[in-house]
Amino acid sequence: MKQEKFHGREVEHLGIAKEFDKKVRGTHFYKTLNLYLACTYAERTMEGENASSQEQIIAFQYLIDNGMVWSLQGWFGRTATSLIKKGVCEKAKK
Repeated sequence: MKQEKFHGREVEHLGIAKEFDKKVRGTHFYKTLNLYLACTYAERTMEGENASSQEQIIAFQYLIDNGMVWSLQGWFGRTATSLIKKGVCEKAKK
């Protein structure tokens, strides 16, 4: 798998299409997220303080999928855009 830098840590691309859905959207972690938890894991604050890079990426994908990432403070949108461009996250499904 291809590696990318994310907040100074190496993360692997999670794949594409069906594999991505299974590895990200199909995880128990993704299914239990809500807006608050996704934000804390994306920022690594509060409950998400000890989030792994994988959890942080899944949180970003959750925020991208529900469209909220574009309504939060600018850092969220800029980071999401960068993750999408690098292929670490996907655009929201229609």
